[in-house]
Amino acid sequence: MSQVSEEAQARWKAEWDAHEQELVQNFYSIKVPRVAGRRVCTPRDCDAFARRLLNTTSEDIRRVDNQGSSSYTLICDSQSKIIQFRIKPFDPRTMQTAHQIYGDISPEVDHYSNFALPVYVSKVLPGKVHVLRGFRARDNFPLEREKRTVTDLAEVIAKSAHYPRSADAYTDTSWTKSAKSTLTFLMEYKWFQSIAPEVVEKIRSVYTQLDLLNQLPAVLTHHDLTQLNIFVNEAGAVTGIVDFDKAEYEALGMCIFGLYECFVGSMENRIFSFHNFPAKDGSGKTVRQVLESAFWDTFWAKLPAGLERKKLEAPMRVAIDVGIINRYFHPSFVNTTGERALSYADGILLGRE
Repeated sequence: MSQVSEEAQARWKAEWDAHEQELVQNFYSIKVPRVAGRRVCTPRDCDAFARRLLNTTSEDIRRVDNQGSSSYTLICDSQSKIIQFRIKPFDPRTMQTAHQIYGDISPEVDHYSNFALPVYVSKVLPGKVHVLRGFRARDNFPLEREKRTVTDLAEVIAKSAHYPRSADAYTDTSWTKSAKSTLTFLMEYKWFQSIAPEVVEKIRSVYTQLDLLNQLPAVLTHHDLTQLNIFVNEAGAVTGIVDFDKAEYEALGMCIFGLYECFVGSMENRIFSFHNFPAKDGSGKTVRQVLESAFWDTFWAKLPAGLERKKLEAPMRVAIDVGIINRYFHPSFVNTTGERALSYADGILLGRE
């Protein structure tokens, strides 16, 4: 693990705790009333229901360290179980398919409906959420750990291609099927043109290549495959992936934005940059180059027979671009686009190649 000063660690921990508290507060004060109506509940109500459900005490139930924006999650250490209260119910077919494809890294869940919110119970995944694995200081970057993570991540994404579906699996709201309308909206939106002209030009280029998506298999795709949803052990091996609730069938590759956002680059002081500093492994390469090579070498090697790198590289670039565009500039929230999204776009969409 990279070492930083105790002061920096304490500052980061305080910021993280404040962020977690804000997520919980917004969940109950804003999101829950929208869906629960008169059956509004509080964190105390959820804690009490979890205790009754698992027949345990308050001392045995605590909040997890990584709350989501659309859920409230508790852990029961003695029973090694996670109890999650969600705004919207899971699609059971999606969860079953994810478990079929990925096995134990995508946990099975039990659903309970006799509460104001949908409640799910699953086993505790081994490891720790990647974002909580520690700092990645430039002078002591944990290269081997991160290399193991991106290698495993590549294998996970490639594995989905072993369970392809026809194009009929794309819903109208999928990033794949809605790509033309999404990109058209962004190209024609005057406000967006004014704040991000270079991004708009890139989007125009991607638009002309959208037909290449037809060459890719339709696979179950996690729309938020980032370090907040990936569990790893101390060696960096991927031990679990959570929050498949919004997964949809998409053209292969649309979730790979997470590789660039979280592993071969990072945001610091609202500026995204790739890890273009020396890997210090004797290769003469940068950290970015080492991690990208590890990811792509594994990804292409683990695809099913018949999916050839030479034929799929160009379609995959388009799929990744469409994924990035939806990640940061989906029409449903483009009006709230801020410096952070623009910095990611400048760094990843414009600077990836």
